[in-house]
Amino acid sequence: MRFLLSIHDIWPGNYLEVAENLTRLRRIKKAPIALLVVPKYHDQMPIQDHDDFIHWIKSESELGSEIFLHGYRHLMPEKVEGEEFKGRRTAWGKWINKKWVNEEAEFCGLDSETSGKLLGLGCEAFKSLMKKENQNRSQIQSQNKNEMIPLAGFVAPTWHGAPSILQLKNQDIVIFEKRFSIHHLKSGQKVFAPPIAWNFDKENSLFGGNLWLKIAQALPLIKIALHPPDFHSEETWKTLEKILHSGEGAAYRTLFKQL
Repeated sequence: MRFLLSIHDIWPGNYLEVAENLTRLRRIKKAPIALLVVPKYHDQMPIQDHDDFIHWIKSESELGSEIFLHGYRHLMPEKVEGEEFKGRRTAWGKWINKKWVNEEAEFCGLDSETSGKLLGLGCEAFKSLMKKENQNRSQIQSQNKNEMIPLAGFVAPTWHGAPSILQLKNQDIVIFEKRFSIHHLKSGQKVFAPPIAWNFDKENSLFGGNLWLKIAQALPLIKIALHPPDFHSEETWKTLEKILHSGEGAAYRTLFKQL
């Protein structure tokens, strides 16, 4: 069994905690890590305004961590104070947000125009982050295009909904992760990779329980999706350690054949 290991919902307000727990993860198992960054999490602390965060993300990228864009706010724009939301959201999207994900399925059920706008805002924030890091570095050495932080791909908050494939391609997104699959948008290839995740609203219980864990570990490829609250539970750490030792880590960039 191979696994893709990722940490979701990273922003300037929690990156120090994430960094600390990354150290613990790496002591357990040396494996590739994907970091899913939210540019303006819950409309707070834009990533481009925080130099320490920018430097940390840059350092992680240089270590080999894959950086993903994870929505824009990780929150329905309708719920943002002062936001004049003029888009449309389907009844399904409203239901999912209300009943299942605490209004954090940012893209679920949105019309195409609004989805494209949110994607553009996220990409622009990330480009601003890269430009700022390069400006800081240019003070001590000449700017080099290779210094830019590579964006590995896009994952929608809670895996519900997403911009269109065309919108993603127009933003030069190459890898797009859905709940049960990962897509390479340039080649059209896709792989099946279901998730193992914890429900931190219910005492960090595993989604699907131990039965799903046994099934998943028998599959060729799975995703291990961590969120910062998961790190607070020692029971989660015990389960995680068993999963990590039972498989081999893989990087997203190695999943697809080069065409």
